[in-house]
Amino acid sequence: IIGGVTSSHIPAVGNAIADGKTQEPYWKHFFDGYKPAQEWLHSYAAAPVIVRGEVIGFLNVNSATPGFFTPAHARRLRVLADQAAAALENARLYHETTRALDRLQALSQVSRVVNSSLDLDQVLTTIAHFAAELSGSDAAGIYELDEEQQVFRISASHNTRPEFVQAVNSENIKIGQWTIGRAAATRHPATTID
Repeated sequence: IIGGVTSSHIPAVGNAIADGKTQEPYWKHFFDGYKPAQEWLHSYAAAPVIVRGEVIGFLNVNSATPGFFTPAHARRLRVLADQAAAALENARLYHETTRALDRLQALSQVSRVVNSSLDLDQVLTTIAHFAAELSGSDAAGIYELDEEQQVFRISASHNTRPEFVQAVNSENIKIGQWTIGRAAATRHPATTID
């Protein structure tokens, strides 16, 4: 049922047990894989929850009464599934808006610090702090290019252990090396996945 509802976006009504269809190829994998359902599930209806043209979930109802659900039940279920889709989309938009507001507030704070301080260390440390906060990261660092030696060194950080800073700075990371050096060489953000 779920697969059919997913591809067709049309509410489905299932009475497979009551109609003796549990061993038919369409139903067999479901009932063989979920034996407890056979003990009580005798009628089932499902409607897709669709947001922006994509199925993101299902609203389903079950009954122990054989043949309980009719196409009319499925149509009413579709209305409720549409309401669930609207609620989920509203929640997503609210969350997205809240995150955007948080980012703007953080950027505003960074801007205030940058414009009000002549202390470069404080400014860079504040930027590292907000970089970690805005990205949901555990720590952040700002690397500067030592122009004389042509290597990157951590000049400011947030929530970074001093021994880590020392170890990284002793590596003498050059342009093109590590993720940092690749980002510098390509002039584009780069990531590394563990």
